Amino acid sequence: MKKNILSMLIATVMVLVTVPLAVSGANVEGTYNHIVKTILEPTLDYGYVYSNSYYTGDFTVEAGLKTLCAKTGEEVEKSDYERVKEGGEYDWGGPGSKWGMKDPSGEIIVPVIYDEIGQKVSSDGLIMVGLDVVESGRKYGFVNTNGEVVVPIIYQKVREFSDGLVAVNSGGQSVNGVFVSGKWGFVNTSGEVVIPLIYDDVDDFYDGMTIAGIDGARKGVYIVGKWGVIDKNGDTVIPIIYDVIDDQRKYTPDTFEVRVGTWQTGKWGVINSKNEVIIPIIYDDIMSGSFRDDGIVIAEKNGKWGMVNLDGEIIIPFKYGYVREFSENFAVVRIGEWDSGKWGFVDASGEVAIPVMYSRASDFHNGLAMVKTGEWWEDNEKGFINTKGEVVIPLIYDQIIGDFSEDLVVVQKDGKWGAINRKNEVVVPIIYDSMWQDDNGLLIAEIDEKAGMINSQNEIIVSCDKYSQIGGFINGLAMVRIGGEWQMDAWNEQRILVGGEFGFINTSGEVVIPIEYQDAVRAGTDDGTEYIWVQKDGLWGILAITIRNCNCVGDTHQARELGRVRGDDVITTLDALEILKYISKNETSMINKCDGAFNAACITGNDAPTINDALEVLKYLVGLPNMIGGMV
Repeated sequence: MKKNILSMLIATVMVLVTVPLAVSGANVEGTYNHIVKTILEPTLDYGYVYSNSYYTGDFTVEAGLKTLCAKTGEEVEKSDYERVKEGGEYDWGGPGSKWGMKDPSGEIIVPVIYDEIGQKVSSDGLIMVGLDVVESGRKYGFVNTNGEVVVPIIYQKVREFSDGLVAVNSGGQSVNGVFVSGKWGFVNTSGEVVIPLIYDDVDDFYDGMTIAGIDGARKGVYIVGKWGVIDKNGDTVIPIIYDVIDDQRKYTPDTFEVRVGTWQTGKWGVINSKNEVIIPIIYDDIMSGSFRDDGIVIAEKNGKWGMVNLDGEIIIPFKYGYVREFSENFAVVRIGEWDSGKWGFVDASGEVAIPVMYSRASDFHNGLAMVKTGEWWEDNEKGFINTKGEVVIPLIYDQIIGDFSEDLVVVQKDGKWGAINRKNEVVVPIIYDSMWQDDNGLLIAEIDEKAGMINSQNEIIVSCDKYSQIGGFINGLAMVRIGGEWQMDAWNEQRILVGGEFGFINTSGEVVIPIEYQDAVRAGTDDGTEYIWVQKDGLWGILAITIRNCNCVGDTHQARELGRVRGDDVITTLDALEILKYISKNETSMINKCDGAFNAACITGNDAPTINDALEVLKYLVGLPNMIGGMV
């Protein structure tokens, strides 16, 4: 019977393959299907739970003093090495305490005999240790994970390994909390001195080179001495003749920012690793944070700021009180002082493209820039201009949040919030007490301390009469709260919401996880499933939410899912044919071994596409009655 149905369906599909039928309906970015399963009923008695997944990458939670698996709630051993302390009055150590280290299985690998030990094992498998020596104070070195001394414990100071080398100091001392004097050099992972201890200060190695200083060189509030660059053989790459040198290679290839002379009168420029000057050393200052891949830096000359490139060519003349990096080929500039000057824009040629007439200006994004007139400190007279300098959003708003990346911005006027589009049309009425836009493009609004949710067409998904709080969406779910009490937090002097009941809703406002929990913690997502810890009656349990992202067009769940079979935004009879090919194991099927097949399974909730799924497609396409009930 099944074979006959399959043959008949394929024939039907072949007849129906004509023009694709577009599916209408609201298309909220990131439409999801969620299947919620209870992994563990609320039975775990812990006062608090917080997730490690978003901070350390470990798929665990901290509960009380225990580390638990985020998926099962079972206690897990530490997945990393852990310091061990014996003796001493304080948890952090103190007089009489000794330190060692144990591995993830709990076995002691570094004996508990050291007066100090590093927090972690380096990528080279080494651990910093310190021992107090009566005659000369504490000495430092490194041991391996077998507890064997690799770098002799003879140095006054050691840093962390980088590029296979570690900076070590002999003869230095700490004065008022600042380490001074002595000589620095470098040791390899075998404990061999590969660069002699002859420098007054050094940086860590990066990409085969590091900065080194002599003549009393020291980095602190003020940089003193002379500086240059050496390689991993200890050979001088850039002569040690500069008063300051900063390695900018992480941001702009083969560039070092240098200063010749004192802080008060010295001049700045840029050189490469061959000590060739690429930006003349003639500037009063160079904005270190302006180094980028475009090879343009912001510099100051004679008290005015401008831009220069790595060929030494002036891009923006030095006549401004402030200059910002280019964004969409325009750079914000200011003439005058911060509190009284005027702001405008120059183009890539350095010419003023938009008059310097505003009290504040932001960078261009999506062809528009927010500007302000009036006093800079007042919340008013804000709007948008385009790249021609034309006002496209009148300067009438008190506050503006966003840059039209979601086709809307949130605005405040006369103390109320709403949303406008790029034509200054009010899309969401300016009547709300607060409002912000989620990454999905949804607007979270509040009236009288009740939160609701509105889409970009001003369709109210959740009215502002039920929830006291709605959080941001992750995986198509937002945590919501009902009830609770607003209190003043004495620590940061801000109002916070305490208590209430928690649950989760989807982007359609439907309740996915019942709003009945005292607390909820999102523990992380793994292989398409998010794990959420929930608290009820003081006990914690675990929910697993299987996530299917149906990010496509459609006015029914079936239509949205089927739109992914071929990866387009329309539902066609070809989609049904693809499912049938998958069912019959036809190896020519586009989705035979791809995620599309499993997305299609959402139609009936099965674990694999079935003939029923294909029938549903045909029913949707041609408006037939329920074929499943009559044929199968």
